[in-house]
Formats: sequence, structure tokens, C-alpha cells
Amino acid sequence: MSEQPWTIESIRDALGNPLLAQRFLSEINKAPAHELLGVFAKWERIAKDNLAAVERGRELAAYDARGEEPPVNGSTSPTAFSPKPNGHVPAAPPDTRNGAPPTGRALRFVPKESLPAVQ
Repeated sequence: MSEQPWTIESIRDALGNPLLAQRFLSEINKAPAHELLGVFAKWERIAKDNLAAVERGRELAAYDARGEEPPVNGSTSPTAFSPKPNGHVPAAPPDTRNGAPPTGRALRFVPKESLPAVQ
């Protein structure tokens, strides 16, 4: 998606969830003119994060399908993870973007076929 500029349509499609897409369209349609760029930027970021999460899920599903353990530091690159010299494995930091507290919920793996198509 980085090759083409984001549009209202591409953001709607990247959100994947009809209810989320409906919320986006509602917000963009009701925003006053001076707030349009801010609303657009907010939802562009959400769409990018969603696409990245879908890709990450597919990468994790591939590890699972091969019977391998995925890296714990949030990267799927096999060389990105390395234990400390004392043998301790560093824990992945909690996702606290936007001030959200960590949820403590585990990821659920789903087959690649059940994920929405990404264009």
C-alpha cells in the first residue's frame, strides 16, 4: 500500500471489518472541514496498523504450520531474536500505543485462508 497514496476507499478496504469501516466512513463524513485531515490521518494510521497486524498474523501462522516457535520480541526475523548471555529470554514489551494498558490476552492463530484478502 505504500506505493499508492491512501484514499478513503483504500482505508475502508484495509480496515477489513465492516463495522470498523462503517465507523470510519461515519467519522470522515461528519468531520468539519478543518478536522478532515486529522480524521483522515488517524484512520490511515489505523489501516496501516491493521495491515501490519494481518501480515504479522500470517507470518506467525506460517511458523505455527511449520511447528516452529515464533520469535518473542515481535519480529519474525530469525536473526532478530537473541537471548541474553545469561540465557534469559527478554520479554516482549507490552503494546502501550495510545496510552492503552496491556491486555494480557494471548494471540489466537487462524488459518491464512480465513483472513481477509489484502490488496
